[in-house]
Amino acid sequence: RLKKDTEDIVQDLKEIGLRNTEDLQFINMKLWKCYYHRIHSPIDGKIEKIQYISKGENFFGNNNLWIVTFNSNRGLIYMLLVGELSIQDFDFEISEGDSVKMFQEIGRFDWASQVVLIYNPSQFNNELNVIDRQKYFVGDSIF
Repeated sequence: RLKKDTEDIVQDLKEIGLRNTEDLQFINMKLWKCYYHRIHSPIDGKIEKIQYISKGENFFGNNNLWIVTFNSNRGLIYMLLVGELSIQDFDFEISEGDSVKMFQEIGRFDWASQVVLIYNPSQFNNELNVIDRQKYFVGDSIF
């Protein structure tokens, strides 16, 4: 569901300041309108940065985007919160500098959207618990 080629997204991420993009992989999760719209922290850590990118910048297609940078004992993880089409708002429960625990709610969309996790697999010893096109629910561990 990425609106651009992966290589273009990686280049865009590099241009806005994400580090070590050549080593990163991503997990793209579509939040269906009939399911849960609350977003939870994927890991224990600290919120290093919350960056807003408007749909006018066309970074992720015609969508608003927030990039949340988590700093953890396993390194940096980036969470892209994509407000698709008319679903433009994300209500944050956290702020930059806050410490978060895994599964802690960080905010919510009002309706369906998508979340992209960007991480370095070597920081997790390839301990990924995700299977392509599988449905996952709150409480299911990604790492």
